[in-house]
Parts: sequence; C-alpha cells; structure tokens
Amino acid sequence: LEDIANANYKEPYSPIIKYKSVTDNFKANIIKIVKQPNRIVPFIFKKILWPINKLLLEYSLIFKKIFRVKKILLWQHSDSYKYIALSPHVVNNAKKYLDTDYLNFQTVIMPTVFFKPQLVSDNQFIKFAVFGYGDPSQMHELLLKLKERKITKSYEIRIISMDCRGTEGFSNIYCVSRGKVLTRNLMESSLSDIDMFINLYDSSRYKLGCSASIFESLSYLKPVVHLSNDGYNYFNQVENPIGFCCNNLDEYADKICDLIENYQVYKKKLVFFRENMLFLRNKVDIKNNLSALKNSFTFIN
Repeated sequence: LEDIANANYKEPYSPIIKYKSVTDNFKANIIKIVKQPNRIVPFIFKKILWPINKLLLEYSLIFKKIFRVKKILLWQHSDSYKYIALSPHVVNNAKKYLDTDYLNFQTVIMPTVFFKPQLVSDNQFIKFAVFGYGDPSQMHELLLKLKERKITKSYEIRIISMDCRGTEGFSNIYCVSRGKVLTRNLMESSLSDIDMFINLYDSSRYKLGCSASIFESLSYLKPVVHLSNDGYNYFNQVENPIGFCCNNLDEYADKICDLIENYQVYKKKLVFFRENMLFLRNKVDIKNNLSALKNSFTFIN
C-alpha cells in the first residue's frame, strides 16, 4: 500500500550507506572480504555484471510505474473484494488516499505464534540486537554517532541478520551470520541473552505498512528502542509502553548511551516493559480477534 501515497512515482526506499570517504568504503570492502572469503567470487561477479543488473532493474520498474496500486485496487471493484490491513494505523492513513469503506478494508492485526516466555539473562552489561533485515544505512549513521560519544561502560550490539553492511571496523559489534544464511533456530538461540531490540525505521517508513519486527519483539519479549514512525507508535503507546521512542538519530544515540551507562538502573524499567508486552500480546493474539478475522472474509455472513 505504500505506493498509493507515491503520487509521482519514485523507487521504493533502499538503504544506501554513506561512507565518509572512498578510503572508508575501500576499507569496509576489504574487511568484508577478509571476514567472508566465500563472498569474493560473488563480489567480483557483482562488479562485472552491474550494467546488466541495472538494465534488468530499469525494465522491471517500467511495469511498476504503469501498473500502480491505487489503479489496480479501483479497477472493476465490487463487494466480492475485501482487503486486510495488518494494523489499524494502516487503514487510518490509507483514508487520506482511498475510500477505504468503498474498498471494504478490514483490519486483522498480524497473526503471530508467540514464543514461550523465557527467563531473562542477568547480564553484566547491556546487550542490544538488530533482529531481521534492519536498516544498515541508519545503523552505520548510529554507529558513527556512538563513536563520537565518550562511552565508559561495556555493551554489545548484535546483528542477527544476514546484512551487516556498514558495521565493519566498529567496536562492540557482533555479526551472527558472517555472510551465511541464518536459520530460525540460530536466530532464536542468538537472542536469548539480549536485553533490547534496536529498530531504526524513521518517520517516513511504515505509514501504510506494518513491520513484522514489532511482532518479533513482542514474541521474544524484547523491549524496543525505536525511531518515531506510525507502525511502531501504534503498538508502543504512552499508557502501555513497551520501549523507548526517539524522534531522531541524535536523540536515539543519547538514549543508547544512557542505557549503556545506567544499565543497572534501567533493569527494573525493562521488567516493566516486558510485563506490558505480555499484556499487549494477549490483546493482539489472533484467538482474541477471531471476529475481525471472520469479518474479513467475503464468504462468511
């Protein structure tokens, strides 16, 4: 649905890491190759074949520019069609661009099989994690800001993802994948001692979509530090907070530093967040939203 707000077509957001210099970019590539020698051949092929890949991308974009989502939704629409949004904020925002009542929009909060609550690790220092795709461009910028600050305590940022771009050369970073495909079992075993999830999608993201990462944090009871965006703000509400919301990367870096330096003080707060997450899990659980699921199907009266 993000495309319905895209009046003058532009390509979807793609994280681009802005290295300070060509030298930094070169160093990052060298570090990546040394740590992941199995990526040398794919790296060479990527450099050789980039003109062909560019042409293929432009060819596919032609269709996206012509067959727009709004046009497709409205084409020969009838009551035989209903559309399911995975969060109420999606429908609320879609009303600015579409007649959601006419199009029979329904809301069923994303069905999730929640992980069984586990004992919380008693860490000596705070451990953060990026779980899933993340945003390597934003992570790179955050790491630069953390590097500028005088942090005195130990901490870890664990990248439980296959995309570790932009983390090369920084301390306190651990990439689980090392260039390999991660299985769900490996991802889950890698987060057992994590205190908080990091999410760096800014206010331009998830106005008309719902990130699965918020449900991952609920599933594993990992409080979040996130940038303000409609997708996360709907679930992290003032009356039942499940983490910290920051308005920009500078504020975000300050909050991360505060959590690192005052980890022992924040431990009680993290327990409070987890209790709120258990309450929210019960609220959004599909078994408690069966009427919404039933109403979303055209063949059930």
